[in-house]
Amino acid sequence: GERICKEDIACSFQNAIVNSLVSKTRSALKKYNVKNLCVAGGVSTNGFIRESLESMCKSENVKLFIPDKKYCTDNAAMIGAAAYMLYKKKEFASFDINACSHE
Repeated sequence: GERICKEDIACSFQNAIVNSLVSKTRSALKKYNVKNLCVAGGVSTNGFIRESLESMCKSENVKLFIPDKKYCTDNAAMIGAAAYMLYKKKEFASFDINACSHE
C-alpha cells in the first residue's frame, strides 16, 4: 500500500550508476597514474555525469576534457545510417550473426 515515486527510483538509479562510474574511473586514474581524462560519447551529455567527473578530477588533480554536448553523440545514428545504406542495396546479414569479432 506504500506509494512508490518513479522519480525517486530513477534518481536513485542514476546516482548509483554515476557513483559507480566515478569510483571506477578514480581507481583507474590512480592505478595507471593518469593526469588527463577525456570523456566522450552519447552518455557524456548527461549533466550529472559531467559534474561528478569534473568534481572528482578536480579533487584528484586530473585535467578533464569533455567536448561540447553537440559533439557528444552516440553511434546509434551512424549505425542506423550504415544499416539504411545496406538495406537499400538489399544486403542483409543472416540471423546467426553475433557480436564477436572472432570465430
